[in-house]
Amino acid sequence: AIGYQAFKGADLGSNPSTNHIKNIAIGNYALDATGTNAHTGTIAIGHEALTSLTSGASNTAIGYQAGYSATASENFTYVGYQAGYAGTGNHNSTYVGYRAGYGGGANSGGERNAGLGTSVLENVNGGHDNVAVGKDALKALTSADNNVAIGASAADAITTGANNVVIGTGALSTATTALNNVFIGRSAGEDVASAQNIQGVVAIGWEALKGSGNTTTTSNYTIAIGFESLKAL
Repeated sequence: AIGYQAFKGADLGSNPSTNHIKNIAIGNYALDATGTNAHTGTIAIGHEALTSLTSGASNTAIGYQAGYSATASENFTYVGYQAGYAGTGNHNSTYVGYRAGYGGGANSGGERNAGLGTSVLENVNGGHDNVAVGKDALKALTSADNNVAIGASAADAITTGANNVVIGTGALSTATTALNNVFIGRSAGEDVASAQNIQGVVAIGWEALKGSGNTTTTSNYTIAIGFESLKAL
């Protein structure tokens, strides 16, 4: 332990705990709330990294206030400034990037999520099994499950929409509650209206089924393949 009050709660000097095994704490207030609770293989590097963690195992937090609010969690990895900041129970999640997986409020978080990039899954609050790669991918997602978004701003407005596969910069970047869709290509589905709960769409290609403010659920279960295919639907 290196840093002011790093690993403070463990009281390793006068009353070492056999429950603390192979842990590393570097930075002021890093991993300082453990008390005598069991910790195995936890790594906290950075000012206030894992400062609230009381018990858990196999956790890694690297960065300023990374995992700041985590309390009793296991098997997570946070790397970046305030990565995983607000999540209290992000079991088995991995967030890498500035404010990646930051969390949408007190007691927020989710399980089995993976995010790589600036502000990916930044507002997650209960969503599970999501994958986001690229700046702002799935940024607004709160409680939705089973989404895959790859590309800058891919599905960045989705809040509760689930089971979507979105690949491409700006793809499906306005819709909020879309379900069970596949959008692949630069700006595919980009302008589908936020309030439209579109479902079952497969759009592949540059600006395929790009949509507009007039796009409605009449486009459900549509297949569009090719450059600008059904762009104005």
